[in-house]
Amino acid sequence: MKPLQPNRSAGFSLVELMVALVVSLVLLAGVLQILLSNRNSFSFQRDMAGLQENGRLASFVIENVVAHAGYRVELDRNDLFDAGGVFANGAFVTGTSGGADGNDSLRLRFQAGTGHDGCNGPDAGVAELPLSNLGMTDLELYVNDQNSLLCRDRSSGSVPQPIVENVARFKVTYGIDTDRDGSVNTYANSVGGANADNVVSVRLQLLLESEDNITPTATSHNFAFAYGNDFTATNRHAYQLVDQVVALRNAIP
Repeated sequence: MKPLQPNRSAGFSLVELMVALVVSLVLLAGVLQILLSNRNSFSFQRDMAGLQENGRLASFVIENVVAHAGYRVELDRNDLFDAGGVFANGAFVTGTSGGADGNDSLRLRFQAGTGHDGCNGPDAGVAELPLSNLGMTDLELYVNDQNSLLCRDRSSGSVPQPIVENVARFKVTYGIDTDRDGSVNTYANSVGGANADNVVSVRLQLLLESEDNITPTATSHNFAFAYGNDFTATNRHAYQLVDQVVALRNAIP
């Protein structure tokens, strides 16, 4: 009679376990790589979308603010803009060019009701108000030390309103109508003298920079602006250039 053989326990050997562990780690590394790649792609798309949205917002606000320049209830009252000060007689736009940070500023004025704050977006049209209730609003667009574009109502002394953050450069040039036919003959980076009251359009160039590093490698960025002060940087940021010309409708006959 053949003796019975004892049952052997079924299972994996140590070598088999080690092989399975290595294969699992390789698969896990592949999955993690895909997840990291998807996360980086999502972050890039999100930051680029935010940068483009900021550009559209800045363009909309700037156009609406600048379009107020020169508004007056009595269209034949050019003497309303003869107050002098930082503005030349007859002029309703002025500004500074090429500050220490490379940014310009733009100031404009228009007739509005007492207490009007053009930085908050209300219309300047106040034809229904008595002339005694009208005043001159003086707005300024400028970039502060925190690289934010602000709108300040100098006439009311209200708190400056932020328009957009992470501004790398803000440049302003002025379309001059030298023969007073309603069209631009030349552009200048400053206004004064005989051309002070001949500005019929404003060109604004606004370069926005992403807050975070969103590109995989550092890239050289070069942006040329009118009348110099070009911007150059090598980093992992993304940039959005807003370049628009706003016609000063109140200056065109």
